[in-house]
Amino acid sequence: MWGTISEDLAKIKHIEFAKNLKGSGLARAMLLDLEAQFMNLGVKVAFPAFAKTETVDFFLKNGYEIMPINSLNTEQKMRLDINTEDFDQRVENEDSYKKLKEQPENDFRKILLKKQIKST
Repeated sequence: MWGTISEDLAKIKHIEFAKNLKGSGLARAMLLDLEAQFMNLGVKVAFPAFAKTETVDFFLKNGYEIMPINSLNTEQKMRLDINTEDFDQRVENEDSYKKLKEQPENDFRKILLKKQIKST
C-alpha cells in the first residue's frame, strides 16, 4: 500500500496482494490499520483511486463510496495530485459503476472513492 497525505486528506494510490492471500482477511486488516494511522495523523477523508474492478469492489465492501471526480474542488485535486483526465467520467456513483461493469469488455479508467475517517 502506498499513497499521499496532504494535511487532512489522503489518496490511496496502490494496494495489491498475492493471489494466494486473497480471501484471507489480510487486506481488510491492513486497510483498517491504515485508516487508524490516518486518524492518528489527522486525516479526515481518504480517497482511493483505482481502475481495477476487483480493487474498487474491495473498497466498496469496506465502507467506501464512489464519488464523481468533478465533485472535488481545484485545491483538493492539487493537494491529492489528481488529474481528472485519468478518471472515468462515466462513473458518478455505485449504480453507474455496476451498470457499466455488467457490460462485456468494459475498460475503466480510474474511479474515485471516498471514506470519512472517524475518530473513535
